[in-house]
Amino acid sequence: MSRNTARFLISSGVVVVAAVAVVTGFVMSPNNDSLNRGQTVYDEYCLRCHGAEGAGGDGLVTVQGRAVLKDDPQKLISTLLYGASGSVDRHGTAARASMPPIPYNDKDVAAVATFVLQRIAGRSIVIREEDVSRVRSRR
Repeated sequence: MSRNTARFLISSGVVVVAAVAVVTGFVMSPNNDSLNRGQTVYDEYCLRCHGAEGAGGDGLVTVQGRAVLKDDPQKLISTLLYGASGSVDRHGTAARASMPPIPYNDKDVAAVATFVLQRIAGRSIVIREEDVSRVRSRR
């Protein structure tokens, strides 16, 4: 591969990553303050139902591998803001479950969404307060 080709591919990759961040509106670099606050909110509010690292457990609902963590981050934000209900699998038995809306401000919702997406889903997305406000304003 020639040096010019390598430079082009590297610069194109940077442009593509930047374009993804601009088009989706989601920042792709981690922010430790946001992750730390997100873990605090998770521990305060989410841990009791979803367990450590979202793994669920005895009588708890796992979030690991769920579509809401793989889809557009706006779906996760909406789920956090407005709650969810439906059928879940609990040790091979279908059960009805519901998740209440999270009673935190937009900055804290952004922090916990960032924590869940990065630490549980393994995605490198940072949700900003503005992203949460935008989802909230649509309803």
